[in-house]
Amino acid sequence: MDITINARTLKEAASTVAKTTPRTPVLPVLSGLHLHTTGRDQVAVHASDGKSHAVALAAADVHAAGGVVVSARLLTQYLASATDGPLTMKTTDDRLQLVSGRSTIRMRQMNLADMPPVPEPSGAAPVLEFPSSALERISRQVGYAAAPKDARPVFGGVQFKITDGHLTCAATDSYRLAITDVDATGIGDLDLVLPIGALDNAARAASTGPASTVKLVCDPSLPTFQMANDNTLVTTTIEGSYPEVHKLMPDPAPGKTAQIDRGHLLDAITRVTAVQCYSPPRVTLSFCANTVEISAADDTIGTATESMPVTYAGEALTIAFNPGYLKDALNATGADTIGIELHGPTMPAVIRIPDAPAFQQLIMPLSIGTPSGTAA
Repeated sequence: MDITINARTLKEAASTVAKTTPRTPVLPVLSGLHLHTTGRDQVAVHASDGKSHAVALAAADVHAAGGVVVSARLLTQYLASATDGPLTMKTTDDRLQLVSGRSTIRMRQMNLADMPPVPEPSGAAPVLEFPSSALERISRQVGYAAAPKDARPVFGGVQFKITDGHLTCAATDSYRLAITDVDATGIGDLDLVLPIGALDNAARAASTGPASTVKLVCDPSLPTFQMANDNTLVTTTIEGSYPEVHKLMPDPAPGKTAQIDRGHLLDAITRVTAVQCYSPPRVTLSFCANTVEISAADDTIGTATESMPVTYAGEALTIAFNPGYLKDALNATGADTIGIELHGPTMPAVIRIPDAPAFQQLIMPLSIGTPSGTAA
């Protein structure tokens, strides 16, 4: 292989797909990036964790066709500091030589034959289309609630469900739940559970270019994200039946909802929970007319309280949460003002965005004496 490519172009392609490489690869070659020519003016950068595959295409001058696998860590580190401009890449013996300006580096090649090929989805599979911004929103607003390390594999993914032309995405770890609706076109009924890691990587890949349309080829075995910026991600589905989480969401109850500034609440939670070093993490919110008091305590260090104004006309109510779970939920909304719907001190609270009814979250409270992270 002998090509010339802009260093920044290669850096963007490599950094986009490198997130797919696993932290602890089952095969040494999976820690590498596979670079190969796809024509006279293009090179593909491919990474895989053995199940998912990410591919980014980059314009290049191809002098001699070929392919090579080199360390993803070494290549991305080198490109991060490489000067912008022409970069020559040429295979010599068992090395890949890169020349950029006065800099030359020779990387040891990995076994190309061990690199798993990118599978092709079925040509007959239906295709779902939605804006690239929607993919980022699904990753941010819903994906945080997934539990990739849970013993139940299905909780490690995000459900994509279409019923009567309506797409809903949901994720839960049984302590919290996030659901959002997405405008999409293309197919009829669908129910797939996609790994959260693959979804996050696809969202990052789609965000590297201008706003566009993302296509999801809904092959039951090999769902594939195709982006307008020539990035592709092939993944697998998670087997198993996803719980009927949509039935857990109560109907909106405006009279039980506290409208609150999200940023101020996040800051207050961070400040009061600073006292918790030895006790299990817990933050308590006490609501009364147009006021909420945020408090936390540690038996060894002390207590902290802070009050702030809210718009609330319901009954006085005190409820406790795992502060990490609550902050995750608040961060995922991305809104200036959020509504916290209160159904009782031991009932799940619902977080909504006033101007975005399609998005809703449910978070389980803690009860007195219950370890953090355990439902009341």
